[in-house]
Amino acid sequence: MDITVRETIKLKIKSIGENIKILSPDELSENLVELSSLYANFSEGLTGLEQVYAQKKLEFLTGEKKISVAEATLYSETTPEYKEFAEARRLEKALVEVIRSIKVRIRLLGSEYEVCSNS
Repeated sequence: MDITVRETIKLKIKSIGENIKILSPDELSENLVELSSLYANFSEGLTGLEQVYAQKKLEFLTGEKKISVAEATLYSETTPEYKEFAEARRLEKALVEVIRSIKVRIRLLGSEYEVCSNS
């Protein structure tokens, strides 16, 4: 069974979170590169999900019953397409935050190693 990019990202984030205190700067750097690569692939998929959601919204707008943009938005936000898109956006935000946190952790550990080696 193939796992999706989203599942891979979730597993990677979970693994990093569980092991953050024992990961070396080199291991964190490797994880950072992997997550950045996954993010590039994930972004392409997110664009596709956004397009599907927009098409669903357009279907509501151009349907037989004339409705406002606000109503079309409300209706489209109750669809499975929107749910998938919203979940992907939340994962994107979490992924970006984890990437930022890893960068900070690498800098802090690098500073600690520098101080220790100068002592």
